[in-house]
Amino acid sequence: MKKLPALFSLATSIGLWYVCTQHPQNKNAIDKSAVKISNHGVNIAYTDTGKGDTTLLFVHGWRINKSYFNKSRKILW
Repeated sequence: MKKLPALFSLATSIGLWYVCTQHPQNKNAIDKSAVKISNHGVNIAYTDTGKGDTTLLFVHGWRINKSYFNKSRKILW
């Protein structure tokens, strides 16, 4: 019985790692609304989508890029 919590923790950790490291399936898709800016050698890429007076800013974390929010963008606009 003592092994059950350890196995549960291991399975949960592996599941979270798998979900958090998934990448979009269509890597060749071209996003025409994407904009790239460079400042002092640092590349900044963003996507400007939609029209209106409300601004939503999505900021991704480590090991994720802006394509992580593609589904959210499609739902919101």
